[in-house]
Amino acid sequence: MKDTTEIKDLNGGSSYGLSKKNIGYVGADFDSSFVFVQSFGSGNPHIIQLIDKRTGKELRKGTWVDANDKEQILLYLEDEHEELEVLKIYDVKNDNEIIVSDFKNSKCVQNVIGGLRNCVEIDTVTMNEIALKVDIDNEKIIKRYPR
Repeated sequence: MKDTTEIKDLNGGSSYGLSKKNIGYVGADFDSSFVFVQSFGSGNPHIIQLIDKRTGKELRKGTWVDANDKEQILLYLEDEHEELEVLKIYDVKNDNEIIVSDFKNSKCVQNVIGGLRNCVEIDTVTMNEIALKVDIDNEKIIKRYPR
C-alpha cells in the first residue's frame, strides 16, 4: 500500500478458499518497510521482497532465511542455487548490509537440503552486534558481526 506505513490484513473476511488467497504473506514488519514472502510449499525456498511502505518500491529480493522484527534485521540469500550464492544480513534500521561467508564449511550447510537457508538463523542482536548461529545435532557455531 502506497503512502502509508500501516499494513492491512487482507486475509480476514474473504469467502475464497486458502488456495485462492495464498499469494503471500508479511514475514517481517519493520518501521519503514516489510518483507513480503511467497511460499510455494513442499520445502521450496520462500522468495522474498523487502518493500518500502511509503513508495511500494522493492528494496531487496532473495530467499528467506530469518528476521528479527524488533531489531529490524533481515537475513536472506541472494542467488540461491547458483555458484555465487550469497548470505546477507541487512540491518534495516542502519541501512547496512553485511555479506556472510563464515558458514560454508558447516556440516549442516553441506549436508542438509536447503543448506544455508535451513541451517543458519539469527541468534541475538544488540546495539553493537548481530550474532548468527547454526545449532543442530552435534554442531554449534556462533559468529558475530559488528552492527
